[in-house]
Amino acid sequence: MGADHVLDSHGGDLTAQVLRLTGGTGADLVLESTGGTTLSDSLAAAKRVTGRVVVYGLAGGEASITNWDLVHRHQVHVIGLNLGALIQHTPHLFGEVMGELFALLAAGVLHPAQPGVHDLAEGPDVLAELEARSTVGKLALRP
Repeated sequence: MGADHVLDSHGGDLTAQVLRLTGGTGADLVLESTGGTTLSDSLAAAKRVTGRVVVYGLAGGEASITNWDLVHRHQVHVIGLNLGALIQHTPHLFGEVMGELFALLAAGVLHPAQPGVHDLAEGPDVLAELEARSTVGKLALRP
């Protein structure tokens, strides 16, 4: 879909991979959807001073970062993104983003994925697969 590089989190140290691909400078933008222990790795993978880390998920749990970390370890821009807050506080911006998204869908650049649907009785197995990170995309349980 136009990406120059795609990294698999199962493939080892993501920070090292990003730094290798960027000649040691780091990524301009890191989208952090997991939280927890991965936040530190995301901060380390971002370009110093001008890099941005957008935190929009916390499936891995909460993470802490101190002002010492930002001043001495990770000199990057960190922003939290909550879709509900975006809609409430800047509906025009949300509308622009949705307009761009729908244009990409209409042009065939993006294709919505269908969720993996499983019977409710398979719930424990599906949750185990999710925890093992062996699933791709959204999952739904059918009653």
